[in-house]
Amino acid sequence: MWKLKSLHQQGGSAPPGNVLRREEIALRLEAASITELAHKQAQTIREQARAEAQAERAASQREGEA
Repeated sequence: MWKLKSLHQQGGSAPPGNVLRREEIALRLEAASITELAHKQAQTIREQARAEAQAERAASQREGEA
């Protein structure tokens, strides 16, 4: 990535080939990592919401029985 940045800073254009391909691969891997993390966080939020809903139902049932 530093090569690509230095080329842009010099006012030149990046040559076709390996530099751009590596950059593309790195960006795709980073995007996949971010997506995976987002899915894990969403799963955690769903599990927490499910647990809270169960606790609220149990509390409502206890209040109804009392």
